[in-house]
Amino acid sequence: MEKRRRTYRSKRDWERFVQLIVSITVLFILVKHTNVKLLVSTWREVRFSYLILATLIVPFSILPRVYRWSSIINREKKSVSLADLYLLTLAGISLNFLLPANLGDIARSYYGHKKTGLGEEMLTSSLVDKLIALFSIFSLGATASFLYGLYSYTYLSLALAVVFAVVPFCPNLLPWGLIEKVSLLFADKVNARQLREQLTLSNKVKITTVVWSIMGWGVTFLIFYIICRAFSTDVKFTYVFAIAPMIILARLCPLTLSGLGTQEAMVVYLFRSIGVDGTNSFLVSITFSFIVSVIPAFIGLFVIANIHHSGDG
Repeated sequence: MEKRRRTYRSKRDWERFVQLIVSITVLFILVKHTNVKLLVSTWREVRFSYLILATLIVPFSILPRVYRWSSIINREKKSVSLADLYLLTLAGISLNFLLPANLGDIARSYYGHKKTGLGEEMLTSSLVDKLIALFSIFSLGATASFLYGLYSYTYLSLALAVVFAVVPFCPNLLPWGLIEKVSLLFADKVNARQLREQLTLSNKVKITTVVWSIMGWGVTFLIFYIICRAFSTDVKFTYVFAIAPMIILARLCPLTLSGLGTQEAMVVYLFRSIGVDGTNSFLVSITFSFIVSVIPAFIGLFVIANIHHSGDG
């Protein structure tokens, strides 16, 4: 068992190393094709009051995500406090830098189990929470991109919205007979029937979670818009939502650390189509990543360390 754990840790370390190298490489290529003098002068002219405002909004942007998760896991009875869910959300943001495709939002259930004692409830609620979040942003993006005439983005966003909607909104469409048979391979580790019950949400919960999700994305991309204004980048707020799904897709790239590098490349590409200079685009994206991901991730590390310490104690 110990040998297997060491092998797993070695594999995870190697994967993180590859992600780091890919992120650094993409960022290096972007900087290499950027006017360095313009990059420095643009940063010197940044309106720091806007960046401070954006940073101050970040804690509030996490709240709708917490309420969305609470609506799922506490739908029958209040099992987990909002404070604990907030801390676990920060832990998930931190884990996104360690796991591919932003799977930290699901892996946080491990620390949720250690903190609350809830096992399957933590895992299934985290999974459903993540899928509803993705469904919401792709649905919003499909609407906004359609209004802008970006029909290729609309079709892609609609297709992905349907994919992410199946589990949380139409669990009966899943092949539960096959899942039941496969679960037997894991003995008592997976109970397909119980899993099906946990995935079945009432209409009230579905509506509530989508509303919270829309609010959360609204605040998050308001931060993105404020950062655009900080760098005097002329981008409409509605256009930010039109391209938001493409930004999220870039962040889900499993080869980078929480999308670092691929997100910047995507923003540069998307902004170029409306005449925004690549230097401004790069600074907007990298600043956005730092404010909404890196800073909360550092706080999340303390949360994880505290949970480990409490568990050991």
